[in-house]
Amino acid sequence: MTGFGLAGVLFAGLAGPAGGSGFIPLMPQAEAFADHAACLAALEAHRAREQVLAVPRTTDAAGQVREVRVVESGIERQGPDRARYASEVWTLHGGPDPAAGRLRIVPGFERHIRLCEGAAMTTTGARGFTQPVYE
Repeated sequence: MTGFGLAGVLFAGLAGPAGGSGFIPLMPQAEAFADHAACLAALEAHRAREQVLAVPRTTDAAGQVREVRVVESGIERQGPDRARYASEVWTLHGGPDPAAGRLRIVPGFERHIRLCEGAAMTTTGARGFTQPVYE
């Protein structure tokens, strides 16, 4: 699923200072392939695996909410031997907050940036969370 609704608002919140938010960088990873075409195929496979993670919003009988959104760039060709794929998988969960009288949603994310340069793929990223969102 590609879209920027709530996730787009959350991304904007990450750009500036935000109390109660945080992230942990993931260790960079390098992977070698036979050639650039094989590296591109691996980018496509990562994209396909992430797309199936998306789960539409559900609310159970107790009012608990769960949703998984995948926000991604698509595979961007940046030259004959360079391609990039960036994605964020957002997990949104929460439920009624009696004190606030509203629904409290807690967003968390995992971000990956995968870059193929020739036959080498480098993956960087982060895992984090933002302040709760009230609806």
